[in-house]
This record gives sequence, structure tokens and C-alpha cells, in this order.
Amino acid sequence: MGQSPMIQESNSKSTNRPRLNHARTKPFTTENGTITINFSINSEITTYTFDNIVTVGFLISEANRLTKTDNIIALKTLEGIETIDYLLTIYEKTLDHFPTSLNLSPVFFEKIESEIEIQSYHPIKVIGKGGFSQVTLVRQKNTGRLYACKTVSKANILKQKKICHVLSEHKILSKVSHPFVIQLHSCFQTIDYLHFILEFCPGGELFYHLGNLGRFTEDQARFYFAEVVLALEYLHENKVLFRDLKPENILLASDGHIKLSDFGLAREIIRSDEKRYTYCGSAEYMSPEMLSRNGHGKEIDYYGLGSLLFELLTGSPPFYDESIEKMFWKIQHEELSFPKYMSEDAVDLISRLLDKNEKNRIGSKNFADIKDHIWLSTIHWKRLLHKKASPPFVPSMSRSNFADEFTSMPIEIEAFSEDTWKPCEGDRFIEFDNLYVGRVSDGWGENMRPSYVSSGDLSTVNTNSSIQHAQTFSRTESFLDMNIDESFTSENINLPRVSLSPKIHLQLNPPMLIESLSSDFLLEASPMKLALQQKLRKKNLNLTFISK
Repeated sequence: MGQSPMIQESNSKSTNRPRLNHARTKPFTTENGTITINFSINSEITTYTFDNIVTVGFLISEANRLTKTDNIIALKTLEGIETIDYLLTIYEKTLDHFPTSLNLSPVFFEKIESEIEIQSYHPIKVIGKGGFSQVTLVRQKNTGRLYACKTVSKANILKQKKICHVLSEHKILSKVSHPFVIQLHSCFQTIDYLHFILEFCPGGELFYHLGNLGRFTEDQARFYFAEVVLALEYLHENKVLFRDLKPENILLASDGHIKLSDFGLAREIIRSDEKRYTYCGSAEYMSPEMLSRNGHGKEIDYYGLGSLLFELLTGSPPFYDESIEKMFWKIQHEELSFPKYMSEDAVDLISRLLDKNEKNRIGSKNFADIKDHIWLSTIHWKRLLHKKASPPFVPSMSRSNFADEFTSMPIEIEAFSEDTWKPCEGDRFIEFDNLYVGRVSDGWGENMRPSYVSSGDLSTVNTNSSIQHAQTFSRTESFLDMNIDESFTSENINLPRVSLSPKIHLQLNPPMLIESLSSDFLLEASPMKLALQQKLRKKNLNLTFISK
């Protein structure tokens, strides 16, 4: 591939409406490693072919060069495919796993006044609906990044007396940070609404995929179950009960790893043996102690693990019955029956997690008992925590991963027009702080997953026309530790990394040291202004910086 990544340009054709070429969108690359991009700008489509080793950042740079502007900050598919649109916001992402043909249009920079106001986001489509909330896919105007906006109507939660739920969710999400827990970007309120800006998981709900497949194999279920175990272990270590474990509350990130979401029923506890007495949860997943109303503690989440695993392997919750009364009686009194195809080890683990006596449940002493169970003996927990294990599948790039019942819903436009508001003393929502966390781009959000620049020679990453006006800075070396840090545990999870908008102009003075706090993390900084040249030499990376 020792040629320019821009291989061919076709003739531009002007139409009243951009033409879509669905047939050319495939979830794999061609053998010669190229990708065809149909750029649609002002109803005019121009086709280019690139080597698929180039990055999204380079693609955005080329879009700016071709249009003689510097205001393009992201790209999006004309078909609105969420997974691809999300990946097109990750500047360091190479194109080798994209479809062989993409129909793209630009996303232009828009100035915003604050990170904590709803007018800073463009609503795109509804992707979820709760009892008193709606989740909308939104794009931040000044960065082009995609987020999930959970909007809660104040009137609805006052009517349903759910204020404590939303305040608890706000408090917990502002503190937690784990690779398998949904990350909060910011939250704020207006006169009528509460907004949570969360990282967007383009894979949708695990429930959606379970419904499509009917049930998972034991290997598939083992992977998702193990990641949920690590997420719950982290929450318990930080004195948080989740209390609402079910496939609907497990999301898939773009890389196929899970994100535990919806902390409306989660609560903080002071002591590990503390009990709570609120009657709550989804009927199919309620534990015996919840139904008895004699108080419940952390053991309720172990029961949730058992219910989850049973449903992943069978497609149905344990003890399910159309009659809620019969189902509650079964949960409290009946022994669970298992299908013949389920392995003895899986049956044993589920039975011990669903023990009707919460004190006898596996995990009641510590999570090590669960992690050491023979059914999980093939799991390498440190590798799993670092996302070194391959997921059973990654979200589709050819279609949406969200149910039509959600995406067909109308967006609550009025919720995206009100100004941010700070309540006065005595207001019921005074504790809902307007807060900017920003961990989605700076911490362990999806943008922080291990990502790789192609190991091939990237010396041709820039076209001649792209670098005619460039000034070359000195070459500097960066050492990335390729070994897992053995001291890295679920108690200490925070890998900050600089994430720069392509609008930022950098002043680089050689020599410049690029540091990474974790293995395999490399960010192509300021893709509009820099081109990255990589030559891997075992653990060393030689970097050349080119800037306008």
C-alpha cells in the first residue's frame, strides 16, 4: 500500500437530493484494503477511494481540505446507522473494520455557550423509553460527538413520587467510573425537565439481541455474565446496590463490551451488611426477600445475577408466569426447573445464586466465590477487565441496533428548548446539581477502549495536496507499556487521557513526549492539524508530527 490513500476521485454529480447506495454497504472490507467514500455536500456527491489504514481524523481532514474549510468536525452516514456514526466521531479509529462503501455527509462546528445546557445538543432520534423518561440520541454541536440524553419530566416524577430515584441516580452516576458501567458526561435541569447526558452505546440493549437470537450459547452468556460480575463487584466495593439487574439495563458499546445502565433503583449504603426496605424492582426479577418486605441487602444483586444468567441461557426469566400472583408465589416457594440442554455447572451456579435464603447465596461472602466457580474457570478476569477478551459479536454496521418501537417515537422537542435553570432554596430539585463530569471523553468511556493504529507503514497517510502547506516538527519517540499493570484493580479504575477537538490549534515545541498511562492506547491528537506516522518496533513507537 505504498501509495497515496486517496486512490481515485469520480466525477461529481449534482442532484436535488443525495443518492443512497445501500447495496454497497457491507460489514467487511475488500481484499485490497480500500474503502469507497461517497461525500455528500450541498446535494453534490463526490466519490473517493482510500486505503483503509487511514483514520477517521484523516478523513475529516480531507473533507475540510476538499471543501476549503476547517469547520467540519465529524462525519455521519446518510442512512443514519448509529454504530458507524458513533465510530466516525473517534478520530484515531482506522477504517479497516468499516463497510467497504460509505455514504457520508459532514457535521459542521457550532459554537455553544456551555456544556451544561440542552441547546448545546442536536436531538436525532429516540432510542429508549422508561416509566418517566425518554432517551434520545443527541449530537454535541461543538464537537460532533454522540451522546444519549436521558430526559426526565419533573411533573411525571412528582406525580409518581419518584424524586428520590432520580436524585440517587444523579448522585451515583456522578461518582462511578468503570469500563463496564455507563458514564455520565454532564447533567442539568430546566424549569420542566432533568437531563442526563450519558455516553452513547450504539449496540443497544442486550435484551434486543437476546430477543433476536432467542437465547445465547453458554460461551456467549458466560462472557456477558462475567463482565456484569465485574461491574457489580465494583459497585459493591463502592457501597452501591444496583437492585435492577435485567437484560434491558445492559447495553452494548460499539466494541461489543457491556455497560451497566439505569441507576434509578440503585442506592448507596454505609455498611456492607446494611439493609434497605424500599419495595422496588421489575416483577420478573424480584427476589424472595424483596417480596417478603423484611429488608434486603447486597444479596439482592446476587439473586439478580442468577436471574440474568438463567434468562440469557433460556430466553425467559426464572419462575416466569403471566399471572403476577403465581409468579411471586413461585419465586418464594417453588424450586426452579432447568432445561436439559443446560450444563451441570451452569445449573449449579444459577441454583446457588437463586437460593431462597439470601445468606446461603454464592457471593454473599465475597465476589471471589462467584468468580472461582467452575463454570467461570475459563475466564481470565484481568484480561476481561482490560477488554482483552473478544466479545461474542460486535454491534451491526448495516442496520440499527434499537427497536423500531423506540426509534419511531416522536422527539419531545419542547424538552430541548428550555434554558438551564438553578432552583431556589426549598425547591424539591435543589439537590440535582447542574454538573459537568466529562468522563466520557476523558476517562473510561467508550472512546477510551483499547484502540490501535494500523501496524502497517503509514508514511503515506497524507496526500501530496494535504501536506504541501505543512511544517514538519522533529521526530520523537513514545514508549507504550504493552504489559498489564498487575496493580490495576476494580477499586482503582481511572485512566485519564487527553482528548482534543479537531478545532484546537496546537503549538508543538520539540522535543515532545507523548505518554500513555495504559497499554495499547494511542490518540491521534488534533486530526485537523496533525498527521500521524507509525513504525512499530516492538514496544517503541516513532512519531512524526506534521502541523499546518
